[in-house]
Amino acid sequence: MAPCPKIYTLSSGSSGNCVFVSSGSTSILVDVGISERATQKLLCEIGSSLDSIDAIFITHEHTDHIKGLEVILKHRNIPVYLPLGCLDFLPCGIDRSGLYGMDNSGFSMSVGDIGVEAFKTPHDSAASVGYTFTIGERKFGVATDMGYVTSQVAEALCGCEKIIIEANYEKSMLENGPYSKFLKERIVSSKGHLENSECAKIIAYLSLEGGTDTFLLAHLSEQNNSPSCALETIGRYLKDHQINARLLVASRNSPSLLVNT
Repeated sequence: MAPCPKIYTLSSGSSGNCVFVSSGSTSILVDVGISERATQKLLCEIGSSLDSIDAIFITHEHTDHIKGLEVILKHRNIPVYLPLGCLDFLPCGIDRSGLYGMDNSGFSMSVGDIGVEAFKTPHDSAASVGYTFTIGERKFGVATDMGYVTSQVAEALCGCEKIIIEANYEKSMLENGPYSKFLKERIVSSKGHLENSECAKIIAYLSLEGGTDTFLLAHLSEQNNSPSCALETIGRYLKDHQINARLLVASRNSPSLLVNT
């Protein structure tokens, strides 16, 4: 049977992140930053279940990416792959027997009929990666939690048909917002998060050079961004450069479809 890719964000933002990737016969989660119960509920909404998950891939060890991992592993024997540098920074209650520490700089493997490639991302964690998934002849990407777009990130995402990409904050909203000076400096640093205008630039590049046709904007800050602001800033840049890419915004706490065909 030919693969039928199905990709959703289940949750996206500082309150928790989780992405579902399926070929039809193999299913993967990227991050489990929400509770086991919430993960199961959202999977059921898209016609799946934790019982159908073949592997979990973690981008990094921050709580909004691993919150549900401990309880999920208590109840299910699902292999978990993550950068090696993150292992020592996981909560002590997490069962290590099913964890596989991988090369921090990136790695390649297959789970069922899905090809997985990890690439290093610049973030203030012990280690951090993004992922691309090859299903049949099609390639998709997930890249969030990065202070800027490195050449390695751009190269890894080039050629993806559709991408989940971080659009974390709007510069003016962050500057005038309630966050402390320390937190603002952390966010804008080279190991922080990606700003809307910088997101627009990599979208333009990947659309022109890599042929990507759809971008799902993810990990939006609740305080320093909004769906309308992200769409306006990025959409204006694309329009000014005559780039016709489709922009979607991932919901904070409900499934958002990237592809289902």
